[in-house]
Amino acid sequence: MFALLAFVYKVVPFLRCSHRFSWPQTGADGQDYQVCLRCGVRYRYDWDSMRQVGKPKVQSGAWT
Repeated sequence: MFALLAFVYKVVPFLRCSHRFSWPQTGADGQDYQVCLRCGVRYRYDWDSMRQVGKPKVQSGAWT
């Protein structure tokens, strides 16, 4: 079901996800990130500024 929703968000541009993010987490590589609980997209997180700073360089498989 999750994969289907992620696919629909990518294919149909006007059905954009209104992101709802998890608490910031630290990956195995030491990079901090947040994950959208609805579509699964990940964003890098900066604890100093306490905000998202962009998409991570490593997308899939790194934070499993």
